[in-house]
This record gives sequence, structure tokens and C-alpha cells, in this order.
Amino acid sequence: MTTPDYESDDFLDDECGIFVSGFTDGRYDLRITTAEGEFFSCVPEGELHDFMRNFFSGKIDGFDFF
Repeated sequence: MTTPDYESDDFLDDECGIFVSGFTDGRYDLRITTAEGEFFSCVPEGELHDFMRNFFSGKIDGFDFF
């Protein structure tokens, strides 16, 4: 399976989502697109479900995005 070219993705301005771009050392590399822009984060394997639920309900305080 080939890896998608993230540089050429065409997202609409109102499209958002969480995309898993990799998995290393028990952590998911996430690419998060919102109306405000694109963010990146690493989330431990056991916390991915909670992160996604909290993100879409607006409960992300103090989380490190880069």
C-alpha cells in the first residue's frame, strides 16, 4: 500500500477531521484539520479513543499541538 501525499490534499475550507499519518513507539502521529488550520500531534495508543471523543466535543485544554 502506498503512502498518501499529504502535501497535495485538497481540503475544502469547511472540511475537518483527524487523520492518522503514522504509528511509532506506541504513539499515533495525527494530522488534524479544522477551519482554523492544520495541526499535528502525537497521542499514545491507549489514549486515541478518548482524544478523538474529547476533540470533537471541544474538551481539548492544554494539549500540545505542533
